[in-house]
Amino acid sequence: LPTTRGRNTPPNRYDVTKIQEHVERMCPQISHPRREHTPRVRYLEPELSIKILHDEFLETSAAKDQCGYKLYRRILKAMHISFVRLGKNCSACTFL
Repeated sequence: LPTTRGRNTPPNRYDVTKIQEHVERMCPQISHPRREHTPRVRYLEPELSIKILHDEFLETSAAKDQCGYKLYRRILKAMHISFVRLGKNCSACTFL
């Protein structure tokens, strides 16, 4: 008899694309001066926080798409999102 283990998806499995789309709507930016030190990190405005983004996601998403704060935070970390105020003027940009 063939085994049937592992054929069903776990009930707590969550589709993370909805969270990723929500974060991408906030338009994370890449910083020029920080690019050589942290090339994959993208930045959001410091007025935002993970708590604010999570609350907004819960308000705008359907009941079946709700997720916990820990999962939301883990996905933001996996996407390399950070919160910092980016400078308007940098020495590299003035020469462009």
